[in-house]
Amino acid sequence: MVSMVLSLLVAISQPPATYNVYIRPRFEAFGYAGTLTLRFAGNGIINGTYRDANGAIPQSVQGSIKGSTIYLDLPTLGRLHVTGHVEPNGDIDGFGSPLSGSSTTLYIFTASREPAT
Repeated sequence: MVSMVLSLLVAISQPPATYNVYIRPRFEAFGYAGTLTLRFAGNGIINGTYRDANGAIPQSVQGSIKGSTIYLDLPTLGRLHVTGHVEPNGDIDGFGSPLSGSSTTLYIFTASREPAT
């Protein structure tokens, strides 16, 4: 319990990472843009927010990371589950699929990390 609380405090004290996100259906040219802000805890837990390009209210994002493999659940497109890879420069590339509904659409997910300020 103490180590869990300590990990949470360490994550809170670190500045969040901000990403410019683009999500598009695999076989289509158009997509969806937004901003992702993530906090990484020492135990691999990720929490953050996603805001679409229209400036909607930020929505909660959860996930985890192990090594360079990252998993995110985004509140967009009917709750999108993303499996990706964190590049050495901090960018994230991956694929997403809806967690609910009957859609079998595969989405391409790219997140470019903004430089720290």
